[in-house]
Parts: sequence; C-alpha cells; structure tokens
Amino acid sequence: MQTLKALVDAGDFVVAPVALNPVMARLAEDAGFKAGYLSGGSLGWLKCVTEANLSLADMAQVAL
Repeated sequence: MQTLKALVDAGDFVVAPVALNPVMARLAEDAGFKAGYLSGGSLGWLKCVTEANLSLADMAQVAL
C-alpha cells in the first residue's frame, strides 16, 4: 500500500472518492481507487449537523 505522499510525489493524478463508512471505502478499494477521502462537509450532511459541529471523535469513528 502506498502512502498519499508517495502517490502525490509520483506526479500521477490521484482520484479519491468520498468514503463515509467502511463499506464505501471497501467499494472504492475494490474498484481500484488508490485513495479515499473523508469529507467533513459530506459527513456533516450524513449526520445532519454542520461541518463545524463535527468533532475529532466523529471523524475517527468513521475511519475506524
């Protein structure tokens, strides 16, 4: 598995779809994407709160 820094340094265009839960992350991986993106704005929309009201614990819960 490459790190994001290695992907950026390679000079290739990195397409990273949003992954708001582990299932979305697995689908992106199975589809061949090299990176995923956890969007605070999209996560806020999913949880029905503004992005500013999300905590680090909310973001970590999705990542785990």
